[in-house]
Amino acid sequence: MAGKTAEAGMGTLILFIAFILVAAIAAAVLVNTAGSLQSRALTTGTKTQKQVSSGISVLTIYGENSSTTAQINYLYATIRLTAGSDPVLLNASLIDVFSGLISSAYDYNSTGNCTPSWLSNATLASKYFAVQAQEGYTLPGVLQDGDVLLTCVRLPSGLNESQKVTWEFSPKSGSFTSIKTETPPVMSMAKVFLFP
Repeated sequence: MAGKTAEAGMGTLILFIAFILVAAIAAAVLVNTAGSLQSRALTTGTKTQKQVSSGISVLTIYGENSSTTAQINYLYATIRLTAGSDPVLLNASLIDVFSGLISSAYDYNSTGNCTPSWLSNATLASKYFAVQAQEGYTLPGVLQDGDVLLTCVRLPSGLNESQKVTWEFSPKSGSFTSIKTETPPVMSMAKVFLFP
């Protein structure tokens, strides 16, 4: 009788050890999975935070006439980073201008400037936007905290009086900025303020 009890006890012990091993393996898998998920969650959270908090704010938008006609041919926007934003790479950013059926997209041109001679070059200025430092701008091609830049574009066709226009800035990483405005009913000055 004592021998049979010992055999039963050994079998129970073996089953108990097997259960412990299975539980340990399952726990190791769960801990590993939890660690991996935590790492992914932190990465995703950081990317999401950058996406939401990074961007620019627009201080002013104005247009200029290239001739005596009451049309705006050049559009200027003064921009800076929003509070807490990461630096914005200009060569990975895009400016879009929408007006009626006309839509224009502009890439950054590092050699461009906001002088009338550069803007009047239809080949360059119809495809690219240029910047001019108003404050800071110690690292060319990068909009950093404390920088204030003037951006400029040449419109494919002039904006007339009382015409709706949308100006958008889309960085590679971060939220895009869109300003909807309208030209005044009478444009008698060479410089026409549209925003604010």
